[in-house]
Amino acid sequence: MISVCCCAYNSKWETEIFIEGLHRHNPDVEFEVVVTHDDRANDGSVKKFNQLSRKYKNVKIVRHSPEQTIQYFEAALDYYEKKNLLTPYIRNGFRKNLKRYKKDKLVDRTKGFLWQSSGILYNKAVKHSSGDIIIVTPGDFFYLFGLKELEKYVQQHQKNGLFYASPPALRPRITNKPYEYVKKKLEQIRSGEIPYLKAHFNRDYLECPPRLDRTYLPDYFTGNIVSLDRPDFTRLASRFCRTAFSDKNPYSNAEMRRNPHYHGFHLMTRKTYRTIGGFTEEWVHRAYADDKMTYHGKRIDPYVILPPQFSVSVDRPFEIVPCGDPPYASNWKELAHLVDPLFDEHPIPSGEKRTYLYSNLATTKEITRMVLKDLPVTAPPVRF
Repeated sequence: MISVCCCAYNSKWETEIFIEGLHRHNPDVEFEVVVTHDDRANDGSVKKFNQLSRKYKNVKIVRHSPEQTIQYFEAALDYYEKKNLLTPYIRNGFRKNLKRYKKDKLVDRTKGFLWQSSGILYNKAVKHSSGDIIIVTPGDFFYLFGLKELEKYVQQHQKNGLFYASPPALRPRITNKPYEYVKKKLEQIRSGEIPYLKAHFNRDYLECPPRLDRTYLPDYFTGNIVSLDRPDFTRLASRFCRTAFSDKNPYSNAEMRRNPHYHGFHLMTRKTYRTIGGFTEEWVHRAYADDKMTYHGKRIDPYVILPPQFSVSVDRPFEIVPCGDPPYASNWKELAHLVDPLFDEHPIPSGEKRTYLYSNLATTKEITRMVLKDLPVTAPPVRF
């Protein structure tokens, strides 16, 4: 069985269409979805996730409370103190920022969030899963492949129960803009009338709740508009992915963003996860846990480079873009409240502010240099 393990913060629409797509395109595969819900935003995710877990018996929602987030930060800071990591100035600054966070003075939770490592969230999801094959990704992307084909590939390429790979990442600009809009813009791109990046194929928050039959993969190579609800979606999407990574793709990597070794996605057997020791939790920011898992995963025998048909979409979340194409109506805030009554109570992706525990203490470049020195990715994972 395949366990799809992920975490979600302020992404109820993205997680919903992610889960709906998995069930639509994998009717003949035994799988489960385990979502660790980072429950720090008043965005209606609890209600939405409860609905999904009632609808699908193979969907598990594991709550990570605000109190548990604070406990995690405190455990990490105690670890830095005990091991004399970073500098006294940084450690003291972390303590002060965490104290401000507890009092809601560090972050305006309606506009931003304090970033925490995905390591602890991923480990929590894996702990509540049971499959022999584990896919770990954030819960706000979309798979462009079928799980049955992936399961077969892992079974054929694993060695003594071990297997690790990083699924390729691709930005195909999946969109929920109206069909006629998508059709017109796709024709203009293919004729050369407008550049690829001028199509504004974003995922529009005002078109939520999302529906698979009203969300599309524009195929720039064939001119087809592929609905995410189509029974042959994974076949057509896999063809799109192969072309995107081939010499037949006329669009530059800067435009389409093709990454064959994306650090945020992981595919492994459960034996591999246990051999590595899980995702590290010692550094409090997200990408480090992914990078360290990838480092150790590449040293597993066999480490496999997946072919492009197993790509994951990395499109932006559903977002508010008042100046997009076409522009929003002047009463767009009223329309947003009709879509999401909690609109003003949580961050919207296009305007969110990400706060880090090192905010106002050091630049990202400075803190990265300290982390690489004191917390090398070559060391074993640290779990709290």
